Amino acid sequence: GQTCVSAKRVLVADAIFDEFAEKFARRTDALRVGDPFESTTDVGPVVSGAALGSARAHVINAAADGASILSGGADPCDVPERLRNGHFLRPTILGGATPAMACFQDECFAPVVTLSSFGDEAEAVSLANANAHA
Repeated sequence: GQTCVSAKRVLVADAIFDEFAEKFARRTDALRVGDPFESTTDVGPVVSGAALGSARAHVINAAADGASILSGGADPCDVPERLRNGHFLRPTILGGATPAMACFQDECFAPVVTLSSFGDEAEAVSLANANAHA
């Protein structure tokens, strides 16, 4: 099954942003995508081909809008041959997302997260509330 409790936006203080982003990307790159029935799998497929297409478009549009792909991306996922017809997307981190970007505003229902920095508490609160769905 799938769950809908994963973080979609992560706010990080400017002072630790670069270090956090590098460590987060490294850990994300180590996640294993594959068959959810296998104990070695960390991330299974998205729900449908339409959802996969939408998630890929979400990532491509984010990059076009100026976000950096720190991990993952929209390219096809490397999975075993028997899973190639599945709907797999590598876990993706979109760095430098701003409230003006669709990737910051919209959830794509896939293993995609935005990473944004803030300078002080007031800016963090502002960013947390800068969402049409908040």
